[in-house]
Amino acid sequence: MQRQMMKPIGAASGRRLSLAMLFLVGALAPGLTSVARAQGLDDLVLAVVHEEKITRKHLVDRLLDYHGETALDRAISRVLVQQAAAAAKLQVTDEDVAARLQQVRLRFKNDDAYQTFLRSAGLREEQHRQELRSSLLMERVAMKDVVISSDDLKQYEIRMLVATDRAEAEKWAGELTPANFNQIAGERNADPTLKTAGGRMKPFMFMEMLEVFEALQKQNVKAGDFTRKPVELTGAKWVFIKLERVIPVGAIGASERERLEALLTRYHMDQWMARTRTAAKIERRTPRDTTPATVNGQPIPRAQLVARLLEFQGDEELNRMINRLLLTQAAKKQGVTLTDAETDQKLDEIRKQFPTPEKYQEFLLRANLTGKQFRDEVHYNNLLERVVLKETPIVDDDLLRYDVRMIIAPDRPTAESWIKELDDGSNFSEMAAARSQDPQGRAGGGRVKPFLRVELLDVWRAIRENNLKPGGYTRKPFLLTDNSWAIVKLENLIPVTTAPPQVRAQLTGTVRTYRITQWLDQTLRTAREGGHVTKPTAIGPAVIQGG
Repeated sequence: MQRQMMKPIGAASGRRLSLAMLFLVGALAPGLTSVARAQGLDDLVLAVVHEEKITRKHLVDRLLDYHGETALDRAISRVLVQQAAAAAKLQVTDEDVAARLQQVRLRFKNDDAYQTFLRSAGLREEQHRQELRSSLLMERVAMKDVVISSDDLKQYEIRMLVATDRAEAEKWAGELTPANFNQIAGERNADPTLKTAGGRMKPFMFMEMLEVFEALQKQNVKAGDFTRKPVELTGAKWVFIKLERVIPVGAIGASERERLEALLTRYHMDQWMARTRTAAKIERRTPRDTTPATVNGQPIPRAQLVARLLEFQGDEELNRMINRLLLTQAAKKQGVTLTDAETDQKLDEIRKQFPTPEKYQEFLLRANLTGKQFRDEVHYNNLLERVVLKETPIVDDDLLRYDVRMIIAPDRPTAESWIKELDDGSNFSEMAAARSQDPQGRAGGGRVKPFLRVELLDVWRAIRENNLKPGGYTRKPFLLTDNSWAIVKLENLIPVTTAPPQVRAQLTGTVRTYRITQWLDQTLRTAREGGHVTKPTAIGPAVIQGG
């Protein structure tokens, strides 16, 4: 039975860097603006954590340091779209946005799922509407002269054989044939995943794997044949590619065609933006400058950049700052310290996990962090770990794994009747295979992958409350967190002492992540309930205005 192992860190702990697009903020009420200016924008207190204050200036500095470059980059792109739309006399109406929003909402099974999406993206619904408006305008500009044909929507199904180097690939060249390609791809592949799949890859459109598509075109490979010369792909990979078949768009359903059209549209939008940025006259400075950028003579003021950051990421970043204050206060109270040398040592350990310095830089780029910012994150994460584990150290009992079988019943009365049958001698695994409402559970006779208690707390609580020993099962059905009724049999208890060091490290990491999550949530909840965390000024128009 596949179940989500752990809940992610909640809103209380602050989400990771949001990549939501930033948009224009509407006109602000003059009255609120004058009040804010009278108080002094920089000195406005946005939060108080055990008498330590976080002011608007603190928050703006943090936003500019961590999100300023990305926000400026997006602002430049928005201006380019707006300039192109004005030149082409293109626009997006409220009705257009409402129609696109309706399309988006239909992809979610209900409104709760849609609201969950908004929360995970760090957006309010009005912000989402702004994002859709901007995206629609860019789509109209980029696709103005583009016609998507059925030929563009073809998919290519291939097998790939990866060699360890060029010399090995050239040795294979004279040996490979269309008849033995699949076998060799499953026996010699340097890529373990492809080796398991016999080299088979998921079908793709041309722009999803341009290097592969261009290699097939260059060597004029037809369905059933393969590249007779080794192909060098990015990452110093030498490969042979076999084209199994070309899938015409007529062979897929309407929903799949819609997905492919969306992917192709996004590709054309990205290409348009790359060409437009290359051709544009962009003067870029730093986010802290009075005018951080000028695009084809049009300035982007710092005040506008700050307003967007506060509007779209202010609440999220403020929560992260509150969490950091709570952490440093707890560390001081416990006498927990972390030296610069210890942080640098941990950072070096992380760097060594990347095969090259270039790969490490790629990671920083994807995470939207500078080296200094990442070091800062490493420092606080390690300090957090020390504080949490000093309060609740991880012991061997925390790493005990539970090996169980589980039967999922349609309702409680049915589960109770099944327990009576088990009491009368019915076989648990046979009943699970025949009756469990979970298809994967039926396939394995109800067997669940061994788990730590923090991974399936509801099941662990049932085991504890029923005082189960290996071989025993729950005499009363219990309700899982997904509202299904279950019966559990404890097959075995697996002590961590039997696990190799690598597995022990993985288990310890899982427990550590859970402990940190719980500590953050509980610490913030306790501080708020005790009145030790307050937000005297909301991040509304009065705070946003002024830059």
